[in-house]
Amino acid sequence: MYVPLFASSNPAQIVALLLVFYAAFAVWMWLAYRLVRFRPVAAAIKEYGEFVGPLLLICIGVYILYDCRSIELFDSLETK
Repeated sequence: MYVPLFASSNPAQIVALLLVFYAAFAVWMWLAYRLVRFRPVAAAIKEYGEFVGPLLLICIGVYILYDCRSIELFDSLETK
């Protein structure tokens, strides 16, 4: 996804993209820090984080495979 974007961009556009990326990353990290400093959220993460974290990542991975229709590739392998 990013390779074609960077390949078709000039140096000024790449600098702008990187600045936007790092600014958005800083905002997300600040929001995450503030969120875990909130005691009820911190308690919930401490209690359920070891279960919910991996489950959430697995669900996101399955959704990406489904959305990109990657599952169809496995069907085509079985018919050969």
